[in-house]
Amino acid sequence: MHGLGWAGRIIPMPFLGVRASRMSRSGRFADEEIGSPRPHRRGIGRILGPPDPGADEDEIQEKLAEILDLIIHKGNTHPGLKILREEFERSGREEYACWVAVFSNKRGEEPTWFQKALAVAPGYVPARYGLARHLYGSGEGSKALAELDLLISVRPDFVPALALRAYAKASLRDLPGAMKDAGEAVRLDPEYPLAHMAMADFTFQSGSADVALKHLERTLEFCPSIADAYELRARILESHGRLQEAESDYSRFLELHPKCADGYYGRGRLRWRMEHHREALEDLDEAIRLSSDRAEMYSDRGMVKERLGKTQEAIADFTEAIRRKPGLTQAHYNRGSSYLRLQKYKEALVDLDRSAQLDGGVAIVYLNRGIVRSALSDSDGALQDFSKALELQPGSPDAYLNRGDERRLRREHPFAILDFLLCLRHAPVDWVGRPSARRGVFLSCAAIVKLMM
Repeated sequence: MHGLGWAGRIIPMPFLGVRASRMSRSGRFADEEIGSPRPHRRGIGRILGPPDPGADEDEIQEKLAEILDLIIHKGNTHPGLKILREEFERSGREEYACWVAVFSNKRGEEPTWFQKALAVAPGYVPARYGLARHLYGSGEGSKALAELDLLISVRPDFVPALALRAYAKASLRDLPGAMKDAGEAVRLDPEYPLAHMAMADFTFQSGSADVALKHLERTLEFCPSIADAYELRARILESHGRLQEAESDYSRFLELHPKCADGYYGRGRLRWRMEHHREALEDLDEAIRLSSDRAEMYSDRGMVKERLGKTQEAIADFTEAIRRKPGLTQAHYNRGSSYLRLQKYKEALVDLDRSAQLDGGVAIVYLNRGIVRSALSDSDGALQDFSKALELQPGSPDAYLNRGDERRLRREHPFAILDFLLCLRHAPVDWVGRPSARRGVFLSCAAIVKLMM
């Protein structure tokens, strides 16, 4: 068993704040403008919506452009935010409140300022959309969906809201609804990259990897800087065995997000599959440095260290994974297997027992526990485990070989010969255990002949 095959897939929240290379035709003030890290002075009027009757709109927009320039290009965030707050208090203009929400990094302040903008202008689309994005990003999918339903009822052609609602529905496990919204977003604006990104995500989840790859090509055609598109494509390519291409996409993702633990974790697991163990260890070390609270990372790093012959270090990582997440099945299995290699059978039995309790449907757990029980002279228990492994994984050459050996030791030679022959029948031609199975047949036959003499 490979511990890496057990770890849960890490799916980062879709980054909906990427600036596309152009203004969305249907969005007019698309999501990449609201909340973008680099809004430009050109086009701010479109972002902020229609002017109030009687207001000197040019003067207001110029003042706002100067404030945003102070925050973005000169890096004076706190003075700029102070001016935005003061201007909102003075003028009551909703766009000032909205931009305070966009640039504020105080916990809890962002939704308050979106709500202030909506209190002034309930129909102000950027504020409603910004609030929905905040709620979705905070894990409040139901509340985000309610805001987006309200927004789309007024603006059914607002593509960013449709794309975001697709993600909100997906977070609530409404995959058909998510695909419907993403498809509508693509139909309304075939050049909107995040609509294609959403379609790629959901079609991959539904099993249509080829369709997903086509949508990702469109995503990156229109906006090559959407990092999550590379991460998603890497996972799809990896699932299809295209490991070199997947590694390249993970690397591109990390160029755009160099401090993303999930990126290093994904690439490290991929490199483990490619048997690039030293590079995999470097990636997993970096992933843990960036995010040290994930038990699965320690378990997977332990697997890599085991392959590099660092068994004691591997056990330390498995132990840390278990400390952080006592119910992590693969960590118990991996540590038990390491103890087995060190011939610490009692310690191995404790971990393998626990692994079987946590997940009784994995054949390799019973196979290894059977080997441990045999070493501890529990022959009956060993036979039960080998038979259970065959029940869960019919045709397993390892299970037939080990059960045959156990039966041979018990002098049940006819049954042992049958297991060895079944092992040879199911084993690949180049399987390393074939000589042992042939030897087992020979020894059991010789024992039967000796008894007959």
